[in-house]
Amino acid sequence: MRRYRRKLSVYFVVITLSFTALMAVMVTGWQIYLTYKSEMTALRDRFDQIEKSYIPSLKEAMWAVDEQRINVLLDGLAALPGIGSIILLDDIGTRWQRNNTSGNQAADSRSFTLQYHIGNDQYLLGELQVTLMDDAIYQSLKPKRSLSVSPPVYHYWLPLLFCCIYSVMPLAGIWKTWRVMRQHSTVTT
Repeated sequence: MRRYRRKLSVYFVVITLSFTALMAVMVTGWQIYLTYKSEMTALRDRFDQIEKSYIPSLKEAMWAVDEQRINVLLDGLAALPGIGSIILLDDIGTRWQRNNTSGNQAADSRSFTLQYHIGNDQYLLGELQVTLMDDAIYQSLKPKRSLSVSPPVYHYWLPLLFCCIYSVMPLAGIWKTWRVMRQHSTVTT
């Protein structure tokens, strides 16, 4: 009967440890997925920022043929987080390019047609091609090397630790009993 209880307790400890580890892995995976999704949304919002903040100024600079201002605007665009490359082609074939090479893959790219409007007339000025890189996403997914402990550690890993300690204690008692029995058997023989 005593052996049956030990096997049953070990079985329950193994089940508890397995379930706790599985839950910790699932919660961690879900957190990584949510972080990736929010980072991708923030990265794609960069296109809206470019369209609202940079494109109007770039159109004005191209209409005025102000190369210094165009270069300043492209440098500002290239300095935004997540920007991989910028290529600006004007209507006569002049090409401006800025690259932030990092080795990671392009997350998304978009082309913006630059047209200048005067009244009802539209004038094609060129095209701006922007490529976003996934560097910022990988940086946010890397584990932080700080002493702070995330909630899954409290909820899953600490109970796992206590279960391990709890399961080791009976094993230590078994080991002690076996050692005493072994010493007893060597003394009697």
